[in-house]
Amino acid sequence: MKKIGLLTCGGDCAGLNAAIRAVTLRATQHYGWEVYGIYQGTNGFLKRPVDAIRLDAATCNDSLLRQGGTLLGSTSRGPKTADIFKEVAEGYKQLELDAMIGIGGDGGASVSPRPGSRRRTQPGHNFKNHR
Repeated sequence: MKKIGLLTCGGDCAGLNAAIRAVTLRATQHYGWEVYGIYQGTNGFLKRPVDAIRLDAATCNDSLLRQGGTLLGSTSRGPKTADIFKEVAEGYKQLELDAMIGIGGDGGASVSPRPGSRRRTQPGHNFKNHR
């Protein structure tokens, strides 16, 4: 079974809970994947054990669409050092994820390696960023 991680980074904005719900329902119901929400953006990845919750149809029900903010919490600040990327990759391994989706603005993009960037994860670690 595939496992994907989901986190929200950057400033709070409308639609984060809707995106969390859409990804979770599609992944679990259509593909049969497990989805793990990472609390407080990259800060959740830095905790040991990783601060995460398994997401499913029960945690992402219709009432989530009426809630403001983000179910997972977010962070728009934090150290952007080479060590943080190593620690995020270690948290990724700890959860045995196959892929990760970061939802948000520049905060979400800053933890995801870009093509041609020096920030790379180990082979087989797919970081996806959707803004």
